[in-house]
Amino acid sequence: MSCLFDSLASFVGTTGAVVRERICAELDTDPTLFPDSPLRVSETHDASTPHAAYVQQMRHPATWGGAIEIKCFCDLYAAHVHVHMVHRGHTILSFTPTHAVDAPVVCHLGYNGSHYWPLSNAVEMATGK
Repeated sequence: MSCLFDSLASFVGTTGAVVRERICAELDTDPTLFPDSPLRVSETHDASTPHAAYVQQMRHPATWGGAIEIKCFCDLYAAHVHVHMVHRGHTILSFTPTHAVDAPVVCHLGYNGSHYWPLSNAVEMATGK
């Protein structure tokens, strides 16, 4: 299972497999969700990957997720996700749901360039550890 999906799942009380399937089902329903968007580029895919092939590959448990999957998670779970990029001087990338202003779920993830993990307290958020 991918560390991104497992990490996101820890904030919504389910499993990484369930989160992955919900995201893939949502991506599968509308190939124009993110047309010509830089979010189309994921850790293991590039923008030239056809939509159906992208979603099919994303359904594999070993496939890494990235920005497009985080954005989709935000919309599905009305969540704000803040990715603390410890490999880039603790830069924080924030993702928000498209339609919910006051999202009830706030997730903080650590990311070191190849691994995501859930951050659960202020010290972890400040240090990324």
